[in-house]
Amino acid sequence: MRWWQLFDEEEVERDFSRLSAAGFDSVRVFLLWEDFQPAPEHVSEQALNRLVCVADTARDNNLSLIPTLFTGHMSGVNW
Repeated sequence: MRWWQLFDEEEVERDFSRLSAAGFDSVRVFLLWEDFQPAPEHVSEQALNRLVCVADTARDNNLSLIPTLFTGHMSGVNW
């Protein structure tokens, strides 16, 4: 669940390349609200840059990207 905090660009490139080679056409990634907005008035530029990297890597491997945002009390902060 801490994929965005432990982000490894080379791992993403390797995995997306393998998925594409295996015939997959899409990838679903999960966005935890707290990774992208760690405080009520702060958006993480690092997390956004990592998301752009993931989107670019998906595009480069002919994969559609399905980002899924998790919010709320069960998987995120309650402000």
